Amino acid sequence: MTILHSVVPVDEKRAIDAVTEMEKELHRLLASDGLRFLGAVEVEVVSLDLMRRIKASKDNQSRKLTVLERLIDSGQGILDKCLLIHIHGVMDHGNSALGDDEIRDRLQQSPFWSRSGYQVEVKSFFAKNSTTKNLANIAAYITKGGNETLRYNPGFGRDPVDQLEASIWRKGLGRKEYGADTVTDERALSFAEIATLDQIWQTLMGRAPDGRGYLVSIEEVSVVSSRQYDKTR
Repeated sequence: MTILHSVVPVDEKRAIDAVTEMEKELHRLLASDGLRFLGAVEVEVVSLDLMRRIKASKDNQSRKLTVLERLIDSGQGILDKCLLIHIHGVMDHGNSALGDDEIRDRLQQSPFWSRSGYQVEVKSFFAKNSTTKNLANIAAYITKGGNETLRYNPGFGRDPVDQLEASIWRKGLGRKEYGADTVTDERALSFAEIATLDQIWQTLMGRAPDGRGYLVSIEEVSVVSSRQYDKTR
């Protein structure tokens, strides 16, 4: 299950507040009917400015931009850079009468998660893989971090990046053309963005005694410790 919760400015307090809001909404909608959920919070720095310039050049990189712009509160104005607050996790509804479609419908009724398409995604495990392999693959994906290589992502998840990088250089959309120092990697986060992201992760991790406060469990407690997590494996 993936939920895109909100888009906020690149600010530690705004990010933590949004994560807290997202967790409360998850509990409100899922802490009943025999549902269990274990997931990881993800915070991603996004360059909306770069995406807008690529979209204006008629290149095909607008889906993510369209989704995120609909999640920006009107009072925030036009953001050039932002944080995408979202969560990936595993849902166990084996003891529930609710199926995938009913769970998806419930989540999409949230005022937070009904603002744009693609905000809520619920998928079954790959049938060709064993449960163990599915869980191992999912665990690797949901703990990758929002900017896995400290670079802007062109799409959602681990979408191919070749087209975006080609667009930047071919269309003359890089930072050099806008008066910035020449850089070898146009998708690299700035030092300030890396520092803010580090502060956010330090705060999230520090919410649990074992430093795993980015994990969220929907059953009895909101933030799961590593000891509790091991019991669910």
